[in-house]
Formats: sequence, C-alpha cells, structure tokens
Amino acid sequence: MTHLNNSPSRSTTYERNTTPDSAILSFQARPYESFDTVMIAPRFVASLALRQARCLAIRQASTSRLAFYHSYSMPTTESSTSTAAPRNDDVPETSITMPPPSNKPVPEVHETRPPPGTSPPPPQAAEQAPQTQKPAPSSRPRSTLRRPRKAAMKLTPAAVEQLRSLLEGPEPKLIKVGVRNRGCSGLAYHLEYVDKPGAFDELIEQDGVKVLVDSKALFSIIGSEMDWKEDKLNQRFVFHNPNIIHSIASNQDQSLPGTMAITKKQKPHTVKNARPNTLSTTANPVVSTTSTDPQLALISASQRTAFEKRVWTALCQIPRGSVTTYGLLAAHLGTSPRAVGNALRRNPFAPAVPCHRVVATGGTLGGFKGSWPRDGEGITITEKKKLLKEEGLYADTPEAHVVGASDFAVTTIDRTRPPKKKPSHQNDEKNRYPDAMFKLGRSRAVASALNASRAQIAAGQRRNLSIHEYLSADLLRQYGVGVPKGANAKTAAEAKQVAKDIGTDDMVIKAQVLAGGRGKGTFDNGLKGGVRVIYSPTEAEMFANQMIGHKLVTKQTGAAGRLCSSVYICERKFARREFYLAILMDRASQGPVIVSSSQGGMDIETVAKENPDAITTTYIDIKQGVTDEIARDIATKLGFSEQCIEEARDTIQKLYKIFLEKDSTQIEINPLSETSDHQVLCMDAKFGFDDNAEFRQKEIFEWRDTTQEDPEEVRAAQSGLNFIKLDGDIGCLVNGAGLAMATMDIIKLNGGQPANFLDVGGGATPAAIKEAFELITSDPKVSAIFVNIFGGIVRCDHIATGLINTAETLNLKIPIIARLQGTNVEQAHKLINESGMKIFSIDDLQSAAEKSVQLSKMVKLARDIDVGVEFTLGI
Repeated sequence: MTHLNNSPSRSTTYERNTTPDSAILSFQARPYESFDTVMIAPRFVASLALRQARCLAIRQASTSRLAFYHSYSMPTTESSTSTAAPRNDDVPETSITMPPPSNKPVPEVHETRPPPGTSPPPPQAAEQAPQTQKPAPSSRPRSTLRRPRKAAMKLTPAAVEQLRSLLEGPEPKLIKVGVRNRGCSGLAYHLEYVDKPGAFDELIEQDGVKVLVDSKALFSIIGSEMDWKEDKLNQRFVFHNPNIIHSIASNQDQSLPGTMAITKKQKPHTVKNARPNTLSTTANPVVSTTSTDPQLALISASQRTAFEKRVWTALCQIPRGSVTTYGLLAAHLGTSPRAVGNALRRNPFAPAVPCHRVVATGGTLGGFKGSWPRDGEGITITEKKKLLKEEGLYADTPEAHVVGASDFAVTTIDRTRPPKKKPSHQNDEKNRYPDAMFKLGRSRAVASALNASRAQIAAGQRRNLSIHEYLSADLLRQYGVGVPKGANAKTAAEAKQVAKDIGTDDMVIKAQVLAGGRGKGTFDNGLKGGVRVIYSPTEAEMFANQMIGHKLVTKQTGAAGRLCSSVYICERKFARREFYLAILMDRASQGPVIVSSSQGGMDIETVAKENPDAITTTYIDIKQGVTDEIARDIATKLGFSEQCIEEARDTIQKLYKIFLEKDSTQIEINPLSETSDHQVLCMDAKFGFDDNAEFRQKEIFEWRDTTQEDPEEVRAAQSGLNFIKLDGDIGCLVNGAGLAMATMDIIKLNGGQPANFLDVGGGATPAAIKEAFELITSDPKVSAIFVNIFGGIVRCDHIATGLINTAETLNLKIPIIARLQGTNVEQAHKLINESGMKIFSIDDLQSAAEKSVQLSKMVKLARDIDVGVEFTLGI
C-alpha cells in the first residue's frame, strides 16, 4: 500500500485488493487543479481511469505532469529501458490505448522518478517509514464494524419459564406481543398465539424461547423487561420500561416535548390473567407517545385531577360539527352526568378544549348556568350557543334533534337550521338522518342512573324467560350455528344411550339447572361440580344417576339450590382460543349492544372487575343491523385466526338474527371457541326472552321450566303481582316500585329487614290484596306486615276492605301496620275503625316504620323463647 500525502492536512490511503500490479492514482489533469487531487475507484473504474490518464498525459506532455506510483519493487535503469512494456500491450487498439512510444521525455509506466527537468516532490512521512508487504486478502466477506443490535426486550427467568410452558403443545405455535387502541384511554398490550410471524414483526429469542413483537408495539416496548408476576389475586405478565415518562392525563402516558410533561414514578404496566389455556389477553400499559395535539399538551401540563383530565381528553375526540350529550359522555367514561358537568365547567382551556360540544339530551344546551365562568374556567351559555352556531349547529330550539352515532357515543345535530314546519311524512326522518342509531328527543340523562338503581327489582318484575342449555343448542342448530354434537337425557339409562350415539370417548355431562356457576357447584348428595368430563357411556350413566333428581347449590341459587331434572351430554372439543360474546338490550342507548371479550371461558364478572379494558362494547343501529363490516371487525378484535374470520363473522350475524326474530333480551355465548381444527363453535349458550312477546313466541315459551323458578314468584305472576322474595322478617305490601323501594330503605334505616318486595300495582282489588297476604304469610320467618299505600290510582277504601277481609279469613297471628294516604283515605280509616280489628293505622311513614320494626322484634322474641305467646289482632 502506498501513502500519498501532498499536504499535511489532506492525505489519502487506498489499498487495492487485486493483482500485485494494482495501483493508486494521483494526478493533476489541468494546470489549475491542485496536485493532491486523489481518485479512489473500484477495480473496473480504476483500470479505465488509468488508460484515460495515460492518453491524456501523452497529448498534454508539454503542460501536464503525470506520475504513476507502484506498490511493487522499483526496477533498475537498465531493465526499465530494455524490458519495460506498456501496461496495455494486451489491449486492442482503441481511442484510449497508447500510441507507439516517442522520443519525447515522457516517463515509462514502471518508473517512479519525476520527468526530466522537474524537481522531485518533497519526501513524505509515509514514504520514510519502511514498507511491509501485506498478505493477500482472504476470500471471506468483510465483517461489519458496527456492534450487533441489542434485543428489543429482555425476558426474566420467570417470564422465560412461563412462556416455555405456554409454547408447549402438540402443534408448533408462536406468541406475539401486539398493541390495541382503547380510544381515549390509550393503548393496550395484547398477547396471542399466531401461526407465523408477520412481515415486520421483531423476533426476540432468549434461552431457547422465541417471542414476536408487532411493529406497532415495538416503539413503546423497546428497552422493556418482560416479567411474570403471581399473587393471591391474579397472574400476569409485567413490562418494565425505564424509558417511559408517565404523564398525568387520561390514564395514558404522553411524553411531551420540553418541560410540559408532569412526571412521577413509573408504574409497571401489566398484562393480566395470562394463563396457559387462555393466552389471548389485554393489558393496561402506559404507552409513551409524543403528542402533536396542542390541546392534549395543555391538558397534560395542567395541575388538575386525573378525572378532569380524562373528561377533557374525551372532549378532544369530538369532531367539529358534532356534539354528544352529558349522559352519553358519562356512560362512555363510566361516571355520572353530574360529574361530567362539573368537570366541564372547570375547563380552563375553553374553547380550545371544546366543552361547548356537550349538550343536554333533547337538543337543549344545558349546563353552564349561574355565575360561570369563574376565574377563566368554562364558558357562558351565550358563548356556547355562539360557538355551536359557528360550527353550523343550531341547538336549543324546539325543532333541534340530537341523534346518536355508533362510535364513541358522539352525536350530531341537524347541520342546517330546522324548518318551521314539521315534515309531512314520518319516513322523512330516515332520509334526514341516514346514519342515526336512535333519537334522544324525550329521555333525560338521569334516567340511566335511575334505571341502574332499579335493575335488581326490574329483573325480577320482568321474569324474562330463560331456557336450558340443550334447548339453546337446538335453537342454534336451527339457525346453522356451530355447536358440539350432543343430546339431553332425563334418566340414567337415556344418558348411557346418548353417550353411545355420540360415538366418542371424550365427552362432557352437564346438569341442566338454570343458574350460573354450575361447574363449581355442589349437589345435595355431596357430588362436586355440575359439569364433569366423562370418557365412556358407563361414566355417563353413573354421573347422570348422581345428578338427576338432586339439587345443585351454586352462588346464584342460594343455599336452597335448584332441582336437576335432566343432563346434557355432548362431545368435548378442545379450544385453541376462547372468547366471550353477548348480545343484549342497552337502555342507555335504547338499542342492541354486542359485548365481546378475548378472555372467554371464565366468569365475565371477574374479567370486568380485574381487567375491564378486556371487554369491548359495540352499539348496533337497529335499522342497519350487524353488517359484514361490523361482524368482521368484532371477529378481528376478538383474535380469531385469519382462516376463521369469515366463519366467525357468519356466526355473529346468525346470533343477531336469532336475537331479533325470537324477541330475545339476552344471548350469551361463553365460550365462543376456535377449535384446534379451526372450527368456530358455541360451547355454551344462555338465552333470555321477553315475556311481553309471549303472544308471538308461543313455541319458545312452551320451553319454560317453572320448576327452576321460585314457586311464589310464579304464583304472584299469575295473579298480576310483582313479587320478589328476600331474607328478612318484615313483610311489605306496597303499590308502585319506587315507593316499595323507599319502604324497604326506611325499614333498613330503622334496624329491620324486609322479607319481600311486593308491588300490587295501580289496579289492586280486595282479591289481589288477599293473594298478596297469602304470599307474604307463606314465609314462616315473617313476624310483621307493613302496608304502605299511596292512593293515586288505587283507592284506599278498597285496600282497607281487602285488609279487613284478609285478616278475618286467614286468622292472622302477626301484627299489621297500615299507612294509607291518598284517594278516599277517610273512608279507609272509617272502615278499619268500625271493623273492630286492631290494625295499627299510622299516617306518618317514619312512625309506621318504627312501629313495624318494634312489633317484629317482639314477635321474634316470643318465638325464640317459646313461651306460647301469640300476637293476635284482638289484643
């Protein structure tokens, strides 16, 4: 290798990996170019440049100087004049080959001396050093100088062991870490099985375990450490990332530029409930992102509560020209409309953070009344109306309509000023709002909260029809939905024959009881579990004999349990993935809703409590239904493999068809499974039907099993009464659900326990009163009866007549406390006083409740000491 160093500051070193006669070329092509110009080129370029340079040197011999420096030894003068030959002797004559030698003083190729008449260049430091001959380069490729890239994520030994156990199986599988969008709540890590890696997936291999990282999750997961944690409550994967800055905003992390991010100690984000049999799971990670929205930057940098920031962040998701209501926004955030309103009026960033896009249900502006804004917070109602008008929305008018959309509970108002006259045809509403899901013209936000408080009582009043699992499976088969092969058996002999007909030695036998938690229940004969795995017809006969005719006690049945009259035997399918899917009627949105979760095969209440972000809710437009796009999107989000997406889409659409055609109130599939042979099957189904549709669903309602219902509630329903049995000792007879709930509350407030909820309704008659008393007194624990009637529709004198007749007919031995108010109350008091019966008539509600509790305690005391004391109405 030869070193050219014409100036101390500009030196070039070039090594040719070619034959020994290769050279490094340094030349001055024109007089105005510096001598130290260096050309370094690949092999074929250098060869061509060498030939061109020699021709140029010959043509410009009088003005140009050309020097060739060789890396091989210098020949003697004699050899240079006698044996030297041009370098291109073996090249055909072309325009770039050298002409015959001339007598002009031009140096030969192999000479290292400068041409005659020129002074040699000054000696160079590189030339003074002894030159050593380097060995020929090897044929191995040149190694890179860069260090190998570090793994995107590290695995702890605990995580390695857990992943290794998850990857064990009969077929090869891969585990992939992905990320999902949770709207304004941020992002979520998601673990799932995949068949093959994606085109841009990052492979992490450590200690023989391979994990894929999705390209979308790679940005936030780089530098993390994946660990496995176990405690008393759950098991989960934990990702620790020291590079993430936690910003207090909207339950998500946003690393903002400069000093705008409010940081605190990083909390690990977790993937909860990852178990070998249910790997698909969702987490609550804190994802580091760079916010480009100045609105979110303002929110994140503010010194406000996390809830207020969460509400304000949700406001930023409402597009211009659209609005939402306080109730819908509260339902989306899982809070109350009042809390949302308080957060909006404390908004210091209005109108940049658009709190004016939240209106009251029905189209009125709502909120922002009184002395607001205060200290620069919130906006006035006048400003709110002005801002909406600038966006083309005319709210707070009698003709304004607020209609809901199916995404993010965002609504829209008619963007043009409403006409003064109403449309002549009702069908015009559909044309004006083609994307409307429901109309919110008359409801109020407080209705959702009131309905929620009445959920327990309302559920008992409706008495929606529930059917057994084997009937649900038959109904699914009628609509072409995939279910495991199976049949019902009412005796042990039938169970043995059904097991033979199935034709497999791997089956499941299930006790047919209308209650949840059968697998963890216990029979009254000591048998554990109402769902058992069997491997032969003999085992089917044995377990059927132990289940049929016995009561199964679960968390939902109470200590009394429910009678098992038959068993359902079906083939056992191994699920590759298990999901949860339910179709329900949602009161808040006034339409159907599909609730789905990737964590199927387990108690959905537990999932909702421990990992609520794993549950996805999809609101359905009742006019549009479940389209291919909606069903396919649900199947994709659940985590079905690509080959099962279309079958899952078809299953979801068929389930929605059953929901509509059969007047169903609930369809719950848990689990909805993808088997190892890529079939989509409904492993377990639970149906509920509306009693109001009995007149057109006669076939369905013939399946009602009254043995699975409380006999007293069935009797009350036949008499037109709403009755729910409780565990107390003070019987209640009230008209109206709201007053009945208030009556139970005031009894509890005074230290008593209500024995029942009983609403006689607005058409109570003496016969209905007698039936109600018979229901109440059928419970031996009842020690007093509290009658609380407000006579609006029902007449108090009719109630008094029923009380007197019932007391005489039933010969009651327990006290009756009557509080009557309203229509014909004077006549009612007169009837009670003239009857000679000691019915305690008290006008004040508090006094009546106190008296009921006191008399109840007296009766219980007499019963406990067993002194033969009876409390009769004659005393």
